[in-house]
Amino acid sequence: MNKVDPNMSADDWDEVNFPRPMENDFDRVVERAVSRRGFLGGVLAFGSGAAVMGTAMLKGTTAMAQQANRFAFTPIPIATDSTVHVPDGYSWQQLISWGDPLFSEAEGDFDHETGGSVEMSDKVFGENTDGMWLFTDGDRQIIAVNHEYTNREVNLPQAEAGTPRDADDVLKLQNL
Repeated sequence: MNKVDPNMSADDWDEVNFPRPMENDFDRVVERAVSRRGFLGGVLAFGSGAAVMGTAMLKGTTAMAQQANRFAFTPIPIATDSTVHVPDGYSWQQLISWGDPLFSEAEGDFDHETGGSVEMSDKVFGENTDGMWLFTDGDRQIIAVNHEYTNREVNLPQAEAGTPRDADDVLKLQNL
């Protein structure tokens, strides 16, 4: 395990200590599905004769199909303007943000300058969510949200380099 550099963000530390492969299982599943759809789309576009015309035609069909849109929506371009972009015909809505109250006793403005109080830290929505799952229980639906890690400098802005000063700071990090 590498030593923690206090100037390194949690994301950077995670990448240094637990590098991700360039390709993962999900990438392979998508590529397999897209390749299959692309091949079938190409065969249909050129008629059933394309399927029996040999390898040269098959390679051409696959290349042409890869150029066509592989999904049921028009892809959106890369954007770096700090907002959410979705394809035409889709919409998005923010459900909750860091510091939003989860319980009535936590209502009021969350103080992002201090990272909130330790007493309320387990009653507000946390940060660094990197996954969700929707569960159905009878006629109710429950969203479970994973909070991967904390940004110590953000959650403990009064602490030097985000280093916890006491047990309350540690509890606050655990709760957020």
